[in-house]
Amino acid sequence: MERRALLALGGSALATTLAGCSSLGDADSTTPRGSTTNSEQTTPRTPSASLRNGSFESDWQGWTVGRRLPDDPNEPGTRPVASEAGVSTRYASDGETSLRVFIDGSQDDGTVWVEQPVDLSQYDYLAVDYQVSTSFNEILQAAVYTGPEPESGLEERQFDRSHSLAGHDAAGWKTFVYDVTHDADGIVAVGFNIVWETGAVGFLDNVRLTNATPTTVSPTTTPTTESSGTRSETSMERTR
Repeated sequence: MERRALLALGGSALATTLAGCSSLGDADSTTPRGSTTNSEQTTPRTPSASLRNGSFESDWQGWTVGRRLPDDPNEPGTRPVASEAGVSTRYASDGETSLRVFIDGSQDDGTVWVEQPVDLSQYDYLAVDYQVSTSFNEILQAAVYTGPEPESGLEERQFDRSHSLAGHDAAGWKTFVYDVTHDADGIVAVGFNIVWETGAVGFLDNVRLTNATPTTVSPTTTPTTESSGTRSETSMERTR
């Protein structure tokens, strides 16, 4: 059974979403502590010297879930579109777990992420492993932020969405590297933004801060011999 912690969306709303998305698996654990919604973060947080639990091996330790979501078109002004964040054992690029995010794209808009406060003064790079696709139909975007913590919480426009999850030569884990330019206490936020009118699931893993060029992974297509009678297989390549 896949183990994950769910971001609660409010009773019947979450149950309805999961019933219509059988590919997500069964929910079997609790809401992560410190989850935020479209309101600002009100609890003071002390930045740590290094990023904690970057591969989600300790469930939600160190992380807070955040969301910026439009209204559900079926109940405008009542609730946002459905979303979900969980620690998953289905895929992993490092260790045995990764972060899984689901967003209902009914409004072709919405961002869900996890964040934690960190002293960024010792780091030059943030690296995140995302699952990428060969499809050219962009549904989800990688959404990443490093910098000072906004008083009213992060907004969608503040995320770096320059790295595409679609249109790659092979499907699998790929490292995206971002420059860290904030030289003081701040936050690291990693997640997804949806840009298509459908529900979609994305995975990310191995979030790390470095002061040197980080090690990266990328999917490569390895052709098999004709005599094997099988198609090409996808492997993961590590580079520096």
